[in-house]
Amino acid sequence: MTGIQDSQGGSIIYLSLRLDYKIHRELADFDRRTSAPVAGPMLVLLLLGWTVIAPLVGYYNTGNRIKNAQRAAGVEPTCSAAVGLLLAS
Repeated sequence: MTGIQDSQGGSIIYLSLRLDYKIHRELADFDRRTSAPVAGPMLVLLLLGWTVIAPLVGYYNTGNRIKNAQRAAGVEPTCSAAVGLLLAS
């Protein structure tokens, strides 16, 4: 086999995109009152990852969505979008 499946970097990219999709899918299924995008953030990582700023904005927004889901669940929000942004960069 040749191409992206042979390289270690390809599998890391695939796992990253799959994890991002699963996070947003779970957030969308958890609280139907909010409109949480599922495929959009994954496409931003896939198609606009080279811009650097677009994925960082996506990570920040994901942190805010997780915080809102924690509030909706009735637990104290422990997810910080700013800390997630620092860890991603």
